[in-house]
Amino acid sequence: MKKILLFLDLDDTIFQTRRKNKDATIQATYPANIEKASYMSNSQSLMFELFYNHPDVMIIPVTARDIEQYKRTEISKKSLIAVTYFAGMIVHNNEIDLHWQKNIQDNYKKMQLDISTIFTDLQQELDPSIFKSHIVEDFYIVIKNKFNSSFEHNQQNEILKLLLLKKITDEYFIHHNNNNISIIPKFIDKKNAVKYLIEKYQPELTIGMGDSFTDINFMNLCDFKIIPTQSQINKLFETYID
Repeated sequence: MKKILLFLDLDDTIFQTRRKNKDATIQATYPANIEKASYMSNSQSLMFELFYNHPDVMIIPVTARDIEQYKRTEISKKSLIAVTYFAGMIVHNNEIDLHWQKNIQDNYKKMQLDISTIFTDLQQELDPSIFKSHIVEDFYIVIKNKFNSSFEHNQQNEILKLLLLKKITDEYFIHHNNNNISIIPKFIDKKNAVKYLIEKYQPELTIGMGDSFTDINFMNLCDFKIIPTQSQINKLFETYID
């Protein structure tokens, strides 16, 4: 195992859609609908190559993407280990980490309110003309607002989050990023997967790179953090810095 592990969030950290960054021109994902592809900017590409080309560094993607979405990224071809589904699954050389899988399955069995019950209940309340929802491989629920960012759109999302708080127990948390609102069991946390991998491989140095509030916990386990300037985390920092 390499001496240095870089735990790398993907979307909005090392690549994003052209809508979010028009200067990003290096294709990084290959979805069925090319209009939904994500791209790296030149600086993001240089950042990735800086670590990828270092002989002592292993890059471990830590992503909310499901396994099929992850396989459609350019980075998946260059990474031996990956954390997917927010931490619901760890893959090593395309093989599922069975020890981690059992840990996740055992945690689901202990839950008082299961994912499918919440999902079924929500279908009675969500307006299908505004929201579409699905369960991601039985790991968590994603609800997407069909409309682009606007005052009305933001109001809809805030009202939805209030509704969700009434539907879930303290076994879950709500993650809101851009158009997506997710209901996730608390044990599905990137922090837990990163802790597991650090203990397993015992690197000499760890680096965490991410953009979202859900990345902060896993980044705090690392020796150093890297945060993109245009990120959810940095925007929070800016509110406290003159």
